[in-house]
Amino acid sequence: MSPPTGCRLVQHRLSKLGFRAEIIGLPRTIEELKQLSPIEFQNWVIGAAGGRVSDKMSRDMGIDGYTFYGLYGEREYPIAVKRMDRVGRIWVDNFETAIRRKGYNKGYIVAFDFTKDAHEEVARAKSQEGLDIELVKVDEISKRFREGFMETLKGIQ
Repeated sequence: MSPPTGCRLVQHRLSKLGFRAEIIGLPRTIEELKQLSPIEFQNWVIGAAGGRVSDKMSRDMGIDGYTFYGLYGEREYPIAVKRMDRVGRIWVDNFETAIRRKGYNKGYIVAFDFTKDAHEEVARAKSQEGLDIELVKVDEISKRFREGFMETLKGIQ
């Protein structure tokens, strides 16, 4: 399978020249996504979210990228991407620290699935600290983020 990031870059550049290029062979199933390298998986998720990858790849402190304009046009929000089946409380704790450090009170963690402890920590962080963290499953990400982005575009027009 060819690397999705490179393919999307070429597609974007061709679109600027007025050409419409279809990418063939990108991952379409959860199993295909699990076969991507960690960086390609991260780039796929952030791309599907309509976001941008963090500038500091190796020292991101738990933030892998940012939504583009936020889901509803207000501002961008951090995204953490975990190529795991059962993301637990520790990852939520780490993300809480990362978003506080950067001055955010909202963000998204994307993974294949989450533990009960992760959901409980998100609820605790919201009620006790005012942090709004959403746990988003990979199979939901494209639909959820693209719908939000389309609403943003309608508001701009």
